[in-house]
Amino acid sequence: MRLALSGELPRRRTIELDATRTADLFTGAAGSHHLDPTEVLVVAASTALGRVLAEPPQLLVERSLRADLAASDEPAGRLVGRTTELRTVEAVAAGDSLDAALTSVKGRLRTADPEPVRGTTVAVREVVTWDRVEGAIGIPADFAGVTGLAGWHDGSVGQLSAAVVDGALRIRWHLDVSVPEDEANRLADALGTVLGEITEHCRGAAEGSYEPSDFPLADLSGHELDEFLDELR
Repeated sequence: MRLALSGELPRRRTIELDATRTADLFTGAAGSHHLDPTEVLVVAASTALGRVLAEPPQLLVERSLRADLAASDEPAGRLVGRTTELRTVEAVAAGDSLDAALTSVKGRLRTADPEPVRGTTVAVREVVTWDRVEGAIGIPADFAGVTGLAGWHDGSVGQLSAAVVDGALRIRWHLDVSVPEDEANRLADALGTVLGEITEHCRGAAEGSYEPSDFPLADLSGHELDEFLDELR
């Protein structure tokens, strides 16, 4: 099925993990593949899309520059407004291994050369962490992440927002009306399934290996990185 844009994203599906499963997911992915929470979400979403849709849309991923800005030597005035950048990620082909998906998606998200947007997209927001503390502004029970900024829906057939609230992960699909109800349900189910598979895969993996994308500023090939790590052992 080819998705058509209507400008609306009325279909909503929510996936939730409790604090224990959230910790298992993110701790395992960080230990085995050195992934941050947003990268884990993108792997899961791109894999789910590849499994459910015959012609899956491209992912358009919001990446924070906060860590880069904190370490930058640039004058503060030149950094105003530079808080995020966008990366494009293709859906993982059905049948591809999780190990390959974890490695390839991380590489795409950390590359210095963004690829152009093609066709329809699903916008993926950076994972938000929000811990409730006594006296703080209350968080609505249905909070699922930041959504609805001006222009974000343009050219998108869907949006994926996520937040870790009090340690528990909550993810919400916002989908176009051109996505049938049964496919929306299958996407939500597939995303939940893949998150569990990632946890199990990472739990079973030994100490994680490193890829060139873990050291983007070093500009190393895979062979050069292997030689360097061998010298450190």
